[in-house]
Amino acid sequence: MIQATPATDFKPSDGRSIGIPAWQMNAEIARRIIKRHDTSHPPVIDYEHQTLYKEKNGHPAPAAGWIHGLQWVEGKGLFVLAELTSKAKQMIQAGEYRFFSPVLQYNSKTGEVLKILMGALTNNPAIHGMEMIKVA
Repeated sequence: MIQATPATDFKPSDGRSIGIPAWQMNAEIARRIIKRHDTSHPPVIDYEHQTLYKEKNGHPAPAAGWIHGLQWVEGKGLFVLAELTSKAKQMIQAGEYRFFSPVLQYNSKTGEVLKILMGALTNNPAIHGMEMIKVA
């Protein structure tokens, strides 16, 4: 399991404006997100959010893995159940990547997180205080 969000409200630590005081997360919100998660089309995990930039920079956006499920861990937050590629596992084990960064859909008025759209392996996550990725 890979931590996607903390168990409480949070905001990006990189200083960018999200138009609300914070993204909202708690057990009830997580329950709704988990219920909406579409397992027939698992969201991608890429490297450094390249899927979002590939049209602009022309670089490929290979998958590092896929999000097959979500799980709430009381006191810790929302976690993704991920299938990582062998290359991604090797890079994590070698210390080349340490963190997961989610791409969130959220209510622009309340900040309630609605969905995990995708994620990325990164070393500079916008959400500080998250657990490092571990692979078996």
